[in-house]
Amino acid sequence: MSSVTTPTPTAATTPTASTTPTPTSATAQATQDEQNFLKLFTSELKNQDPTSPTDISTYYQTINQYYSLEQQTTTNSYLATIANDLSNSATTTPTPSPTTTPTTAA
Repeated sequence: MSSVTTPTPTAATTPTASTTPTPTSATAQATQDEQNFLKLFTSELKNQDPTSPTDISTYYQTINQYYSLEQQTTTNSYLATIANDLSNSATTTPTPSPTTTPTTAA
C-alpha cells in the first residue's frame, strides 16, 4: 500500500435540510471517525512493504487532510445549528418586557 485514503463525509456527518446534527452528535461522530481513521492508518503502517516504505510526508499530508475534513464537518454542523436557531427566532415574536416609570421623590 503506497497511500492512505481519507474517509469521505457520509450522510451522518453532512448536514442536510431535513436533519441538522447537534454539536454533541457531531462530536460523537467525529470521535468515531477519528478512531476508524487511526485503526486504518496504523494497520497500513504495520502492513507496508519494508523494502519500500511510504514517504513520511505522504502520511503527514493524509493526517492533515483528515483533520481539515473533520474541522470542516464540525464547523458545518455548528453553522447549521446557528442557522436553525436564527430561523426559529425569526418566526417567534419576543414579548416586550414591562417598563417601569421612574418615580420622583416629592
